[in-house]
Amino acid sequence: MFTWSLADQIMVDYIEENIETLSEANAVIRQTKKFVREQAKETVTTLSNQQKRSLLDITVRKSQAEKDEKFCIVQPKIIVPVMLNEEPEQEPMAVGAECVPVTIDFEKMNRNAENRRKK
Repeated sequence: MFTWSLADQIMVDYIEENIETLSEANAVIRQTKKFVREQAKETVTTLSNQQKRSLLDITVRKSQAEKDEKFCIVQPKIIVPVMLNEEPEQEPMAVGAECVPVTIDFEKMNRNAENRRKK
């Protein structure tokens, strides 16, 4: 297990007013990424061809397994096109929410945007 001694130095607030703090943190991140890439390149160059193939095989198998576990695209069950300035026969439902009807009120959205601009 490795620990990174600079981890505390790059922890900054989500909204930071001092630009120097952000630039220093970004510089540390860039240097660290460069160092890791160089070390990885040195490690790979010392491997034999058989070890490189095994490393590639393991990487491909791991990415395939993660794709199968986490990545999933599901086609929506109901797609109802809604045209502006037309009244639909029934209230359209949001994709994936078969029992919750959703109404989009463009006039209300425009009024709210206008109120925000005035403030």
